[in-house]
Amino acid sequence: MAKDLSATVDEQKTREKLLRDDLEQEQRRSRELFREIQSMKGNIRVMCRIRPAPADTPQEELADFGPRERGEYSNHWAKMCIPQERKDFKGDIVTESRNFSFERIFGQEESNDDIFNEVSDLAELALSGKNVGVFAYGQTGSGKTYTLSNQGSPDTSNDGIIPRTLALLFETAEKGFLGYKYSISVSILEIYLDNVYDLLQTSPTGEKVTTMIEGASSFALESLEAAQEIINMATGMRASSSTNKNAASSRSHLILTFKIGREPINTTSQEQVKDGILNLIDLAGSERPAASGMGGQQLQEGKKINQSLLSLNRAIAALGQGTQVAYDDPLLRALRPCLTAGSKTLMFVMVSPFKRDLSVSIQTLEKGQEATNAKLAAARRGNNPRPSKTPTPPPRRPLASSRPSPASNRPPPRS
Repeated sequence: MAKDLSATVDEQKTREKLLRDDLEQEQRRSRELFREIQSMKGNIRVMCRIRPAPADTPQEELADFGPRERGEYSNHWAKMCIPQERKDFKGDIVTESRNFSFERIFGQEESNDDIFNEVSDLAELALSGKNVGVFAYGQTGSGKTYTLSNQGSPDTSNDGIIPRTLALLFETAEKGFLGYKYSISVSILEIYLDNVYDLLQTSPTGEKVTTMIEGASSFALESLEAAQEIINMATGMRASSSTNKNAASSRSHLILTFKIGREPINTTSQEQVKDGILNLIDLAGSERPAASGMGGQQLQEGKKINQSLLSLNRAIAALGQGTQVAYDDPLLRALRPCLTAGSKTLMFVMVSPFKRDLSVSIQTLEKGQEATNAKLAAARRGNNPRPSKTPTPPPRRPLASSRPSPASNRPPPRS
């Protein structure tokens, strides 16, 4: 009887070991498949969003972004052809077209929910140990902060990327994503002029504390609620000022850095585990200082903002070409972990829907096109392998009109 019981216990242990081995093998296959899919998407990704206009905006005030054309391997709007009028040397009005191409273009009718459904895999990529950076680039009033930081309470249906990413990180970590248990911490920096501020610290007088980038404080996040409270408190300290584009324009770059530690749930695993980093960056407005009614201190702000944005574009181009990145600006030094070979970078190009802003919008789109060209250069170098079987491109026909629906009552995003 004792022998039979002992044999039964041994058989049970053997079955449990086999099940654990099978589970670990399946998790390993899942990790490899996930990484392969992300590799196909490339290390540099560029998307565009046209900010929704108020529902009662007269049609003649809206910019014409041309017919909606699908991408080569996408069912979504990905190519933009903008008609532009100008006078030729005879003084006659001629129309030219400006062409831009991105991974995806989000029209005015698309919501923050649509945005996050497209980019949520990047948060999961950081959970898998990669360095990831997501940033919003565009003029004041183009919807950068709305897309990244909007937070509705109790209604969360149109939350931005940051609150949705927080929720996803905690939800996925609790499920033991890809066979790991996780720890999450955050650092929050503001770069204003040439100063770097640690927004998780305050001086005894309540003023912001300057810091070296390497010395930024890090705060362990124990729950989603605590994380939201900390981030809301810190981002409320961000520098802003009034311009003729926006009554409270952000005049600094805001960088949230999430460090994601991992440990295998299976304690017998010999796998080398690397922590992940996720940077979410709300850049200052990219418009030219003179166009924003700036003078004095604001003029200096505008110059510094544009200098750092130019350095960022150069860094992305260098990544695409495989050349050395010059970390010659505080913004680049703060983003260094996510601006190196093997990291993942997503640039959101944000543009205004209004005809009056079209010249600035085209300047923004040109910067986005430079990043798209860097992505193509990286693909040509073989850094972003394509699937072994190239899918047949769908018919390239115009999509629905780019005009917002008159029935839409979505409020316009803030800058």
